Amino acid sequence: MNNHKKSIKLIKDSDFSVKKLKTFNGHEGVGANAEIWFKRKKVADFIDEGNGGEPYVYYVDENKFLLLEFIETLPEYSQAEEYSDSDYDWDEERKPWAANDVINAIVHVAEERKEFKKTLRKVVGLKNGEILTWKYKSSELDKELNHKGKSIPLHECLKLTGVKCLNLLPEDEAFELLRKHG
Repeated sequence: MNNHKKSIKLIKDSDFSVKKLKTFNGHEGVGANAEIWFKRKKVADFIDEGNGGEPYVYYVDENKFLLLEFIETLPEYSQAEEYSDSDYDWDEERKPWAANDVINAIVHVAEERKEFKKTLRKVVGLKNGEILTWKYKSSELDKELNHKGKSIPLHECLKLTGVKCLNLLPEDEAFELLRKHG
């Protein structure tokens, strides 16, 4: 795992959270407004207008140090590590994390989780490394279905066909599987 991925994992596992996340379609893409918190202390307001420019971050002065202290724990990374999935020849020079980049990462993880929760409204499974969805709602996992002449719950049918049902896993574990395979 490269330094960028290690940092993203540290950010995801940190005590930073996002509240009041609102996303919308802007002129140049998706925009977002949110509050950034560390435990019970508000650290900043985040505003991305979705216009292609840099987002605005308005810090709560007395709590900004919480973010700055956390940034000191993150390993330096390069563009090559950040965009390791790309074939482009990115810069290998390492740089420290900037506060806005950490805030962006915190918000991005929150946006992913929000979309993930929407996905889990339907039945979602993993089979042979592929994410599958069905027309059934997650509330129908106990619905009786006919499988080879027997009446068994939907979640058992999935299990018998080799599907790991993400709806039945702890949320963090299901989220990681969806990020990995989705």
